[in-house]
Parts: sequence; structure tokens; C-alpha cells
Amino acid sequence: MADDTITKISLVDPIQVNVAIPNFEGKAGRDGTDGHDGRDGDDAYRVAVRNGFVGTEREWLDSLRGGKPSTAEQARNKLLENNIWCDDSTVDSVLSAVISNWGKPMPRTNYKPIALQSTLLVGNPNFTLSGEPHFKVKIDNKTVEFNSDGLANVSVSSSNAGDSYTAGYFGYLDNHISDINIAFGSLNAVFDKGSLVETKELSLGGSDKVSVSIYNNKVVELNHVGDKNNQPTLGQSEFQKIKNYVKTKVSDIDTLIIDDALTSQMWAPYSDSSFQNIAKGIGHGVNLKLDFSYYQAQGYGRDEERFFRQVSTSDNKSKDYIGKALQVGTSNVFFVKQTPYFVIYRYGNNTILESSDSL
Repeated sequence: MADDTITKISLVDPIQVNVAIPNFEGKAGRDGTDGHDGRDGDDAYRVAVRNGFVGTEREWLDSLRGGKPSTAEQARNKLLENNIWCDDSTVDSVLSAVISNWGKPMPRTNYKPIALQSTLLVGNPNFTLSGEPHFKVKIDNKTVEFNSDGLANVSVSSSNAGDSYTAGYFGYLDNHISDINIAFGSLNAVFDKGSLVETKELSLGGSDKVSVSIYNNKVVELNHVGDKNNQPTLGQSEFQKIKNYVKTKVSDIDTLIIDDALTSQMWAPYSDSSFQNIAKGIGHGVNLKLDFSYYQAQGYGRDEERFFRQVSTSDNKSKDYIGKALQVGTSNVFFVKQTPYFVIYRYGNNTILESSDSL
């Protein structure tokens, strides 16, 4: 075959070959179209969880610094350990707590002791304890934190006569402070006087006197002096004088017992102003035992006496008595609860009952 013979080659499948030709530069190609935006990546904590980390974001952050809390957190924990409240672990809160307690002894020991704030009544499982704000009480397998006013509303599973519970008092970090016993007696036990501390004829001004007996169960009994028909009217100022004297002997008054002659003088028929006078003079609502026998003998009232026009937290004359016990003479003991109705004492059967205001 001669050298100049032409041979045709057919390529069924084209082949693309990149050939670099020395000293030759081709034109730039066209820009390609933009691709779609990629999705946002997960934050580091989510990536850690996806790869097996178990815990909160705070715990994950702690793990990055070797599980050690920040300096502010350490400072807050140290304050709480010493019974000094600090709102949170921010620098501002820690500094505020430190400055407000500067120069004071640590640990702080002037916190409020735990105490029973309301009357324990059989059949009522709800009661209130007082203590240091943000401390805790543990009772009947429940934990309740004291609010900013230092009160904890507690409920137990059973409140029958004879039931008792130990209420544990704990600090900010669950350090044990103390215990108190919560025991449910009978309603009548509210008026158990205990041992006599002192009896004194107290002058209320001029020739007006009243016999004041103080008992160690924070019970105060008032009895008339002299002629039953010539007794002083006990108003707000008189009750304040009685309280001022009693407070020199015992810490407070929980229960007040008033005899028949004094009750007949202080009581205005179908009026609840007497309750307000006692509350204002004594300083708070108290358990009350009143004797209306002489009042009835004088012909006052009819066959019944009404206590409180209504019992509600908005009524200044009755709100302090919600949760307190009321007894007339030897009648049943009545637990005062919030109601729009009168509380009525019936002379005929010597009974206190709730009734509608239609009576």
C-alpha cells in the first residue's frame, strides 16, 4: 500500500480527550449556575447528642471544662451552703448577695425556725408552715419550698385523730436543719389550756378590770371581775392592752376564751364587729370560745346568734378567722372556712352550723 493512501476510521462512541498544546491558551469557559444553599448545620450540643452524649446542655458545657462549674456557680453554691440566699449564678446576683452579707458571720444562723402557722384540725389535711424563704420542708414524702413570704402550704394524706408526721426542715442545698412534729388531735384539743402561767386582774382604765389567765399552750382566758351587770365593753383598745400584758409572759396568743358576762357586754346582736375588734386588738384571728349563756339570759337575741356576715378573704371582719376554730360554751367546735354564708349558733340545741343567708 502506498504511503498516501487515505484510510477512513469510524468512531461509534466518541471519546473526549484533553490535549495540552504548548504555547496555546484557550478562551475562558462560561460560569456555571449557582448551586442550592446547603441546610444549616447543627449546633455543637446537638451534634454531641447525636453522637451519644446524654445530658442537658448545661451538663454538656460542664463536660467541656472538665465537669467543673464556673467561678460564679462555685461562689453561689458556697453562699447557699452558708445559708445565704442568691437568686442565680450570674455575677450581679453573686456580688449582690456577697455585699448584702458583708461582715456578717458565716454560716448564717439567724434564719427563721420552722413553725406551724395555722391550726391543725382533724379531717382537714391542709395547713400552713412558716420558715425561711426558699428553705424546704419535707413531710409525707412531699417536698415544699417556702415562698418569698416564708410560708409553705402543706397537704398530708391523712388527718384523722391520732395521725402524726415528722416535718423535716432543710436549707437551700437540702442540708438538714431541724424537725418538728405535726400531730392531729381532736377539734376540742384546740381549747386545751395546758399549764397555768399566771392570773392577774388587769386594769383597763378607771375602775374597769378584767381577770386575765395565761396558759402555756398560748391560751388566754378572760373572766369578769365583780358584778356581772357592771362589766367593761371590750373593744379594740382594750384587747390591745390585754395583748401587751400577755406578750410579757408568752410569745403569742393562739386561743382566746371569754366568759359569759364579758361576752354579753362586748357582743352586739347580729353584728360581726366584735370579731374585728378582737382581730385588730390581738393582731390576728384566734381560735375563739365564747359563752353566750348570760347574754341569752338577759333576753338578747332570739333563738340564734349569727357570726360573721360572710366569711371571705375580702371581708376585713372575718378573713383572719378562716382556718380557726369557734366554740360557744360546750357546743360543737366549728372550723371556720371561706363561705358566702352566715355561721349560726342555735341556742336550742347548743350547736354551731353553717347556713344560708336566707335564714
